[in-house]
Amino acid sequence: MRRSPGAGSGDWAQGLRPVTRTRAEARQAYDRASRWYRHVEEPFERRARGVGLVLLRVQPGERVLEVGSGAGGALVALARAVGPAGRVVGLDLSPRMISRATVRASRAGMADRVELVVGDATSIPCADASFDASFTAFTLELFDTPEILLVLAECRRVLRPGGRVAVVSLSRSDPVGWPTRLYERLHDRFPATLDCRPIHPRLALEAAGFEHVRSRTIPLWGLRAEAVVAVRPAASRSVADAALGQGTDDVPDQGADGRPGPSALTPNPAPARQPAPPRGVLRGLLNLPVHLYHAHLSGLLGHRFLLLVHTGRRTGARRETVLEVVHYDPVAGEAVVAAGWGRRTQWLHNVEAGLAREVWIGRERFVPAYRMLAADEAERIFADYERRNRLIAPLVRAVVSRLVGWRYDGTPAARRRVVEQLPLVAFRPEASG
Repeated sequence: MRRSPGAGSGDWAQGLRPVTRTRAEARQAYDRASRWYRHVEEPFERRARGVGLVLLRVQPGERVLEVGSGAGGALVALARAVGPAGRVVGLDLSPRMISRATVRASRAGMADRVELVVGDATSIPCADASFDASFTAFTLELFDTPEILLVLAECRRVLRPGGRVAVVSLSRSDPVGWPTRLYERLHDRFPATLDCRPIHPRLALEAAGFEHVRSRTIPLWGLRAEAVVAVRPAASRSVADAALGQGTDDVPDQGADGRPGPSALTPNPAPARQPAPPRGVLRGLLNLPVHLYHAHLSGLLGHRFLLLVHTGRRTGARRETVLEVVHYDPVAGEAVVAAGWGRRTQWLHNVEAGLAREVWIGRERFVPAYRMLAADEAERIFADYERRNRLIAPLVRAVVSRLVGWRYDGTPAARRRVVEQLPLVAFRPEASG
């Protein structure tokens, strides 16, 4: 995001419109809106919310808090991402929104990994350092300006050191165009109807003491939304602490379950020489095997390849990608593939946004659940892949070297570096998850 000269943590409240609605009025309004919210508001928010989910990069087994879970628009995607071993807690002020989200999670088969709580984000009813990640979309801008840092301070409190937070909101970043100014005037005139107003989410997160802040701007019907992701530091004193009279955190660098872990937000940076994903003619050639699946000849490829059907998170268009299977477990029906272009792999972003629709492998087709392999498991699987392809080891190493942008020599240290740079993803039928 381009920032205006001199912009800093002190500018986070500049130009923000006040919110005059009481908490009781907000609860009543969202109780009434719960019947139609999913069909009217969520389509407006879906694209920006998906970008926020991609940036947050929720991992299997994590505990995630969603602040302002509403009717469950992001809740199901988060529940899929954490997998059976993870947990998602949804917090919302409206009891009726919570009821709608409960039904939605149950229908998606995610009730066993979702907990829904009626509560106020200015006083989150959860223990300190009890979550790996926090997500909030189109909620922070509902709070009056003095309360924004209070909400973010609560999010920071419940995150473990190194935990990530993602905020998606309407944005007032420079330059402020006429659609934003018009919307703000309408907000001033009809505050009960247009309850959101644009804010500075990136600056607010910095003021609240978060680090490694990254953001992405998303066009939104003439307005702009901003998806921002950041990391809770191990110990700091922020502008929010000063404003709220709080001191530095004194929490060991581990979660409530004792698991240490640096932030998943900051992976090993890809070397500068790593090539970009293919485009044009090369991309078309790599996708030629797609036609075998449509010609009902997928049996020729066996379990060495799979076809991933997914939806573009920006365009909403159907996408089909053929991927080599580096490991297949016939008992679990689980296939492992590599994101060959690292974190720039577009199908990976779509999968993480909950937009994987179908997997074709051999003569099977199924709606997939997915999980991201931890480094130790990924390293073992990649070593087994090399062993099975030892007759063409020079070719394998040459291809891997091309993908990562540096010379891969097959040593354990280099292998570890590869699997950290090129994530391995496992797909299996959702029903077996």
